[in-house]
Parts: sequence; structure tokens; C-alpha cells
Amino acid sequence: MLPYLFNVGHAALARTNLSDNYPDHDATSDHFLGAHLEQMSKKELIALIHQQARDASKNGARLATSENELAEKDAELSKLKQSLVRANLKLHYAQEAGQAAEQAKMNFLTAMSHELRTPLNGIIGFSQILEDGYAGCLTPRQNEFVRDIHQCGSHLADLINDILTLAAMEKETPNFSMTSLEVKRLIEKGLESVDDLVTGRDLQFDIKISEELSGRSILGDVPSLSRAISHVISNAINFTFDQGKITIEVSLNEGQLVIGVADTGIGLAPEHRERIFDPFYQVRSGICGKSPGLGLGLTLARRIVELHGGKLWAESEGEGKGSRVYMLLPLIMPVA
Repeated sequence: MLPYLFNVGHAALARTNLSDNYPDHDATSDHFLGAHLEQMSKKELIALIHQQARDASKNGARLATSENELAEKDAELSKLKQSLVRANLKLHYAQEAGQAAEQAKMNFLTAMSHELRTPLNGIIGFSQILEDGYAGCLTPRQNEFVRDIHQCGSHLADLINDILTLAAMEKETPNFSMTSLEVKRLIEKGLESVDDLVTGRDLQFDIKISEELSGRSILGDVPSLSRAISHVISNAINFTFDQGKITIEVSLNEGQLVIGVADTGIGLAPEHRERIFDPFYQVRSGICGKSPGLGLGLTLARRIVELHGGKLWAESEGEGKGSRVYMLLPLIMPVA
């Protein structure tokens, strides 16, 4: 049986290694194969068989190891997929909870705003009557008190209007009344709304309007646009220390109006540059330890600008290095 095994098995074994041992010959040549087999002893053949068996065993072990590693990788991948699914579910639930809390806050403020509006209008109206002297003459001190009441009431009315306007914008797109207004006048209207904020403050203002905009108008809802501009400027005022500087630059770029408001205030960390446009989000000012307002001004300004087909964004080199808010608005046209 052994000679037959050698005769049958030699060919397969020799074909496997023949090209390595005799590279100058054709491995398919039966004559050369037979000559090679005749030169090998049984001992050599047995050693060759053992070597082939060991090689096959090693290959099998490597294959088994690879299959085990592949199974382990599949198990790890399955665990990662499950972890990812759980993380996504948690994120989804957290987002839903956050949205629900935000909506509940907005609903509460909206309801309270409606309740406050009527008595507040009375406070503002009667204080204006007293200030104008229709109820008789007041002493200088009384006039000062009445002016304070009127200013505080007007400020509160502005906050209430911001809440109600933002709530309305969340539900549906407002119907803007599109009219034309000269750019210079629009900037002036935005500045008029912040007069009370600069009273008693030591701030330097620098307003630069490009000559290219002379005689140019913007088409839009003027009350909303001037309101957006005033919110951006008031934000710069609120976060700039006394003896600071606020620069307002207005220019024309490829048919679009660019309004830049730069300040020398507290600046913005990178993580705050987008979040300041979220409703109710406030950056701690370091000025009297509290951020003024509700954190709705920039949110409302961005919504108004975007509804006019524009963009609003903030830039800063970091905390303590001031910030710049840019407003980009289309629809610039020459005055007829």
C-alpha cells in the first residue's frame, strides 16, 4: 500500500514544491516530474508529506483564528450598533424634552404678556399725561419720577412685544408691509430706539455710511427692520463697559446692504457665537454680574432678517476682545 501511496501522492506534493526547487524547468513536464520523483528517497518523501501536513495545520489554525477574530469583530460591531441606537434614542428624547420645555416657557410668557399688556398700557398712558402737564404742574422731582415710570413702562412694553412677536413668528410667517426707505434714515430709526440705553453711559459711537449708499433705499418692512437694527445695537451697548467704543459701518456689497456693529465689549467664546441667537440664551456679561433683557433680541433680529432674505451672524476673536455682528440684507434699489 505504501508504494502506491508514494506513487499517487508524490505527484501532488512534488507539483507544489517543484517550481521552488527547480525554477528552470517546466513544472507540468511529466518527464521531468518522473525524474525528480525517482531521485527522492522514501525518507525524503515522508519528510515532505509531514512538512505539507504541518503547513496545512498552520493554515487551518490561521483560518480558525481569523474566523474567531471576525466573529469577535462582528460581536463588537453589534454592541456598538446597539449603543448607537440607545444613544440616538436618548438624544431624541432629550431634544423632545428640550423642545417641550422651550414651548412651555414660550406659552407661559405669551400668556403673561397678554395679561400684562392692558395694565401696562394704562401705566404708560397716564405717566405720559402727567409728564405732559395735562393733570397740572409737577415739581422737578415729580417730573423726574414720572419720566422714570414712563421709561420703565416703555422698556417693559418692548420686552412684551418681543415675546409676542417671536411667538407669532413661530406659528406662521408674518405679513410684512413692504415699503421703501432710504438706508440712512433706516439706520437713524434703529438708533432712536436705543437712546434710553446710552443715557448716563460713557460710550463712544462711530457711525460710517458708505458714499455708495447715498440716495439708496431698501425695500422691506421698515418697523421690523429698524427693530432688528436696534436689537443688534442695544446688544453691543449692553455688553460694552463704560469708556468703550461701538462702531456702526454700513456699506454696499454686490447689491446687498451690509450693516456691521462692532464693540469693544466682553467678546464671545467660540461656543457662544451661534448660541446667542437661541431664544432666551444669555452670556454672562460681567457687567453688574447679570445679562440685561430676556435673551430674545438677537433671536428676533435674526428671524426678521432671514424673513427678508438676509443673514445675521456674529464674529469675535475671543472673550475680552469685543465682537462684531453683521447684517446682510438684499433688495437695495435707487431712489426714484
